[in-house]
Amino acid sequence: MDEKTKNEIKGQIEYYLSDANLEGDQFFHDIISKDKDGYLELEYILQCNKVKKNKWTKDQIIESLKESEKVELNDTKTKIRRKDNKVLPPLNEEKLLNRKRNRENEQKSKSNKNTPIILSFSSDKDTDIKTEDIESKYSSINPSLSVVYTKFNKNEGHFAVLPPEAGENEKNDKENINFVKEFDIEGVKFNVKLCEGEDLDKFMKENKSQIDMSISKSKNKKKKKKANTMLKEAVSLGDEEFDDLSKIKEKIRNMINEVKDEMIVLDEAKTKFIKDLVKFHPDKKIRKKTEEIPFIGVGKLKENEYKKGFFGLNDKKEKEYDFLVYKCPERIMTEDRKKNKE
Repeated sequence: MDEKTKNEIKGQIEYYLSDANLEGDQFFHDIISKDKDGYLELEYILQCNKVKKNKWTKDQIIESLKESEKVELNDTKTKIRRKDNKVLPPLNEEKLLNRKRNRENEQKSKSNKNTPIILSFSSDKDTDIKTEDIESKYSSINPSLSVVYTKFNKNEGHFAVLPPEAGENEKNDKENINFVKEFDIEGVKFNVKLCEGEDLDKFMKENKSQIDMSISKSKNKKKKKKANTMLKEAVSLGDEEFDDLSKIKEKIRNMINEVKDEMIVLDEAKTKFIKDLVKFHPDKKIRKKTEEIPFIGVGKLKENEYKKGFFGLNDKKEKEYDFLVYKCPERIMTEDRKKNKE
């Protein structure tokens, strides 16, 4: 365990037992108050969200707290308390209220993630285009949305979509959803709009059970996929370390999605990420060229607005060659599996 991780763990655990936190943490405050020596079982710390998210172990926590001047462990290393059993601060009503509100907002946010937004679409003529082809097309031009259910008949239909997770200061609802309002498939043009009011009530009444089932299947697929994307050994790309292949792919998609019409020249950090990624490219020539090229760009590869990729750029930031990176993450996974079999 490196010093950076040690300091991060130490700082986080010290915060849990600090005045600033305990003034508004009634759960920890009550447990510590009831222990005559002011101890808290270390198991409670292991259940904290940040500890679980970072996968910090009990041994890592014990090791990180050896030099702490703010907290201490008991002789058996099973409990933790404030240094010298420092007196607890009184509970702060305002902080307790804020925490309650935050928990309620988190619950609402979790609930919203499973609430689909319904889009209706229609064309001006009947067509026998397959429902799955329409869903595939619309999904490809709305990469930020998850289309979980599609119903189509002749010239009209509906999409049930789950929007991306909202940012810190954003709402995750239909007022903020971004979706393509027109699309074309096999020469048939479709218009898309939000389904609301009586039309929405009618559609949900007839299709709710199928939509719920589709959402459940979608979540199970994501869980299975997540399990299959974890690397045994983290890989360094640019200034970051990745232990999950899906995070690498997500970063690539985000770069692609930034492109509207004109090619974008990547900044230094993103260029470094792509150059490190291309070290796993199956084409040796691409690997060598990209190592030597000064700039990397991202934009349209052909006269197809949905076909985008990366370019090696010369000193004048002019295109020298183009390349795809989609096979690189899979090669990372292959190499990772090989290493761990040896």
